[in-house]
Amino acid sequence: CYRIGVHIADVSYFVQEQTPLDNEAAQRTTSVYLVERVIPMLPRLLCDRLCSLNPNEDRLTYSVIWTMNEEGEILDEQFARSIIRSCVKLSYEHAQDIIENPNKDFKAEDFPAISNNFSVNDITRTVSELYGISKILRSKRTGALTLNQPKLQYQIKTDSKMPMSFSVYQQKESNRLVEEYMLLANMQVARKLCSTDRIHDKVILRRHPAPNTTTLQNTIKMLTSSGIKLDGQSSNDISKAVQSVQDESAKKLLIHLLAKSMQLAIYCCASCVPDSNYSHYALNVNFYTHFTSPIRRYPDILVHRLLGAVLDYNDNLYQTPGALEQIAQLCNEKKMNAKTCSERSAELYLAVLIR
Repeated sequence: CYRIGVHIADVSYFVQEQTPLDNEAAQRTTSVYLVERVIPMLPRLLCDRLCSLNPNEDRLTYSVIWTMNEEGEILDEQFARSIIRSCVKLSYEHAQDIIENPNKDFKAEDFPAISNNFSVNDITRTVSELYGISKILRSKRTGALTLNQPKLQYQIKTDSKMPMSFSVYQQKESNRLVEEYMLLANMQVARKLCSTDRIHDKVILRRHPAPNTTTLQNTIKMLTSSGIKLDGQSSNDISKAVQSVQDESAKKLLIHLLAKSMQLAIYCCASCVPDSNYSHYALNVNFYTHFTSPIRRYPDILVHRLLGAVLDYNDNLYQTPGALEQIAQLCNEKKMNAKTCSERSAELYLAVLIR
């Protein structure tokens, strides 16, 4: 068996309810990512230092810890406030190197400094085992739908901040490894919160409605005339149709067309929508929330406070369900604004390059 933990910075310890810091974060609701800089939701002292899980330093966290077998089945699950001390700060590139070269004889100089008496072999073995289980977890998420649109990334001059070149962002296996455990943590926290009666009416969920029927049916008709069979009854059906297309250019076009019929995922307060509307269409799960990014998303801070209430670390949220629904709607609005701002920033830099 394996003991696997997802440890997320305990931002709610530093951002206390009804303080000026909390009020400011509640107004911002999200960090904004531009090409050349990030406008953070929280002060840099928290983002870069106190809430950054730096190696060989004690850090306050909320942890979801599972005991799993080799088939990725959860045998035991724990939720807790914790103090962790990580042993190394690996980049996605480091993890990708381990995944792509399982038989490579890695040396200490191939990685950042490793502390707490862990060895290079400990690091490479752990990454390899986590990767193996993550693939099993992904295969078990039957019906989950991923429609990733192309995203540009830029190489920027340090002094002038002007773009030198751009490339299309490629998601690699190391990204998928981390994503799989983040998804699992979010799903399990949502399940834990929704199964606790005394806080159920205040749970902040991330729900994803089913596609716009008219738009989807029009897309299906067009695809049928091109020889692609799709009935669109479920996210699983759409996912299978996408995977059945072998030509990469055709697959990208199909993803683009299907994405147009998809509705946006939104935040909501559980008691303000019918139980039947809790589900997340793309992930094909009944409950989902955001728990894993409290440094850059305000809903995650609320979810941490809710989990703290379930675990008797703190009181329940002071806001009424109606007030929480208003906060959720503000988060939806600000998230869309931040997304638009990020896209406009990327378009501006592209225009500079191709002028």
